[in-house]
Amino acid sequence: MSSAAVAPAPQIGRERTYLQDVLRRFFRHKLAIIGLLILLIEIGLVIFAGQIAHHDPFATDPTAFGARPGPAHLLGADSLGRDVFARLLYGGRISLAVGLVSTAVGLVIGVPLGLVAGFRGGVVDQLIMRAADVFMAFPSIILILMLVAVIGPSIWSVMGVIGLLGWPFFARLIRGNVLSLREREFVQGARALGARDLHIMVRHILPNSLAPILVAATFRISQSMLLEASLSFLGMGVQPPQASWGNMLYDAQSITTLATRPWMWMPAGVAIILSVLSINFVGDGIRDALDPKMKM
Repeated sequence: MSSAAVAPAPQIGRERTYLQDVLRRFFRHKLAIIGLLILLIEIGLVIFAGQIAHHDPFATDPTAFGARPGPAHLLGADSLGRDVFARLLYGGRISLAVGLVSTAVGLVIGVPLGLVAGFRGGVVDQLIMRAADVFMAFPSIILILMLVAVIGPSIWSVMGVIGLLGWPFFARLIRGNVLSLREREFVQGARALGARDLHIMVRHILPNSLAPILVAATFRISQSMLLEASLSFLGMGVQPPQASWGNMLYDAQSITTLATRPWMWMPAGVAIILSVLSINFVGDGIRDALDPKMKM
């Protein structure tokens, strides 16, 4: 009696994890990948600025006041004879650091306040949200200028003030998310098991709010960089001889420089535009990748 051949069982592909799905959608977002590559190149350049730039960004060359780009100075020299290329690389460290640190300050203040406001509600919610409304009622650049003038212009005061004024943005965002999560079944289940409010907020609500926070943080980084550039352009941001992309634009206040010496300000302007666009593209990619409705 011949036995029938047994067909092999069909192989079932391993199901992708949520993180794998997010990464797959992100890497299919072409603009996000372009933005990410530009940012990685910028970060590499500013980290290894000492090895790439052959000039001291603070040293002045009396023979090169406003010199045009050439072999001695790749991107020319500024009105004090300082190498523009070296200052561009070292200034990138400051501008990127301002965006990251000030956003981190806003997150550290705004996320806990938004969590508490949305979860507790009532008087606590009203107090925190009205404080946020007061901060948001003032034009940000005017308020920042006033605070920096009181504290004194420096890189640390710029980071702190921009971060301090950014917390209402994150607080309102996280509060709205908490309001939709606090009545969900998993939160009610944790309450029924006797979990404390702090445990519920940290272990259950906060992890489910990370996606919108992450997306918002990327856009806030670019906004902070633009605010720093505006302050430095007005002379109230990072102070010379320390370089930043914003204070490199300070020379553009002169009509003569603006019209006849574009190499003194245009590299910093292009760097700001590229950085802000790249960060926004990455933010768009993260937003689309984290959206479960997106089919990419």
